[in-house]
Amino acid sequence: MKRRKVVFGSPLDVVIQEEEIRQPSSNEVLVKTVVTLVSSGTEMTAFRGNFPPGSAWAGYVRYPFTPGYSNVAKVVKVGKRAGSLAPGDLVFSWAPHCSHAVLSKDAVTKIPAGMNVRDAVFGTLGQIALNGIRLAEIALGDCVIVAGLGPLGQLALQCARGSAGHIRWWQSISSPEGSKWRWDTGQTTSSTRAVRMSPRPSRRSQGRGWPMWS
Repeated sequence: MKRRKVVFGSPLDVVIQEEEIRQPSSNEVLVKTVVTLVSSGTEMTAFRGNFPPGSAWAGYVRYPFTPGYSNVAKVVKVGKRAGSLAPGDLVFSWAPHCSHAVLSKDAVTKIPAGMNVRDAVFGTLGQIALNGIRLAEIALGDCVIVAGLGPLGQLALQCARGSAGHIRWWQSISSPEGSKWRWDTGQTTSSTRAVRMSPRPSRRSQGRGWPMWS
């Protein structure tokens, strides 16, 4: 059996590659993709290759690179020890942009009945946003700042609303002086003002995560 997958052969080079796919072992499942989600920030960075040598990006993106990590698929075949999974089940996983995948039974999550697959495919970004909120140890009544209003920022804002009473967000805007951010309290009656970003990195992420702002 063959499958098709998206491959970045090198920066600015993308192809649809066809390859043989093996049969699942006893604790694996074979799935056929229904829909995948493009993670625009990660995948455009990988596609362009605009990151410095020796960086975390250089360790993650190794060409030829197979992008994608948000996948909803239908189970086609199951191994003998695949637990409760059965052919026809809709499952979510971190599989890439591909037509089929063989995955461990522990690497897939069964999608609840009636859930729209186009909602379920946001599962990975939802996990990332929720983990960030949990690591921040937000308590009821805390003031929370969400930097950026891309998909992750929007999801983080929604997760934060369930943990804190006062949400603030930052939105990038253009100006003659360069990159600035717009501040808002999240309330419809609030006003906005432009402020500059502080280069001070987050101590808690040891320089690996979002910067802190002042």
